[in-house]
Amino acid sequence: MKEGRRVATDRPRDYEVLYLGGTEPVLSVRRPYAYLVPKELAKVTENLQRHGIDVEELREDIELDVEVYRVDTITRTMQFQKHQPVSLEATPRKESRRVEAGTVLVRTAQPLGSLAAYLLEPQSADGLATWNFFDAVLAEGKDFRSCVCPRRRRSPRARCGPAEDRIMNRPITFETLYAAERPLSFAGNPVTGLVWLEDGEHFLQVKEAGCARLTR
Repeated sequence: MKEGRRVATDRPRDYEVLYLGGTEPVLSVRRPYAYLVPKELAKVTENLQRHGIDVEELREDIELDVEVYRVDTITRTMQFQKHQPVSLEATPRKESRRVEAGTVLVRTAQPLGSLAAYLLEPQSADGLATWNFFDAVLAEGKDFRSCVCPRRRRSPRARCGPAEDRIMNRPITFETLYAAERPLSFAGNPVTGLVWLEDGEHFLQVKEAGCARLTR
């Protein structure tokens, strides 16, 4: 300590800590071909996009063989990080369903496909259901709104997913930092796939599902 503040020193020191990173799965699922998210669950789609997961929209109604979860029990734990985490028990069933155009399609054959499955599986210990993104449409005895497309039967016609519904390029002011209902958070790294090029150069980077992005 120096003048009431902690300062770095050149003397190494060992600390004993409790490691909480070791986990063992108690439930596992086979990674499906894709997940289907209703278009009205925009916050779910935006969160997937912020994780860097590619999403698409169905361009037409389509009949698909899907796996649907029925929510058996909902357990809410004590508040943590301004959330009340949710734990679900659910029973899957298979059925044929007509899926409407505009439904968000999340294929798992992408670099972050396993992450997409972890976020969208209803019984995941740290998924979007746990962190209240599905709360408005959760009810015991009802179907979980996101369903699973287990196998690729025929390729659905899809287009690039919707843009995030948020205001871009906002100035950082006292109000946005401290007085807003949901203050800004600088946790994490919002930039993924950043490529630095020489001055004056550019290239067209083609993404999966036919989406293209011009990087400068």
